Amino acid sequence: MIRRPVRRLALATCAVLAAAGLSSCSTFSDSDAAARVGDVELSASDAQAFVEGNLELAVQQQQSALSPDDTTVVTAPAMVSGDQMRSFLSEWIAYAAIEQLLASEGLPVTDDDLVEARASVEASIVTDPPPPDELVDYAVWRQAVETKFGERTSTEPAEDYLKSADVYVDPFYGRWDPEQFTVVAFATGG
Repeated sequence: MIRRPVRRLALATCAVLAAAGLSSCSTFSDSDAAARVGDVELSASDAQAFVEGNLELAVQQQQSALSPDDTTVVTAPAMVSGDQMRSFLSEWIAYAAIEQLLASEGLPVTDDDLVEARASVEASIVTDPPPPDELVDYAVWRQAVETKFGERTSTEPAEDYLKSADVYVDPFYGRWDPEQFTVVAFATGG
């Protein structure tokens, strides 16, 4: 009689350990990826830094727009909202997919494209202090992708590529909806 509980306990322990081992293996490769398009990955820490930097820049701009006599102190929210992060991830995924589409069509974004885009972006910065480097770098990349996309001669809709792109989103942030081209929150039960 004592054997059955011990055997059940041993089987239950093995099942738990096996499940933990399998789940850790399946998530290990994406342990710090907020999103990935093909083999291009955005780390969760980079995504968080970008969104926080964007919020801080907005606070600086709002504060500097106040009159010198105004004693109002503008502050950033204590946390990045899920909507803010999903919005940023959606944009990043779209640009990364478009960049891959361009490369597949023989129009890769080159270092020269990035240098040209940097000159354009930096010339347009009017804030003092200037935005954080990660915001400038992101704007440079976006500008380079947009410019290269304008050179595209293919008549195949980019939407078709976006719908079929290999996209991963960390479930913490939601899931990629290829029909809406956006990261959406998982529905909550009710």
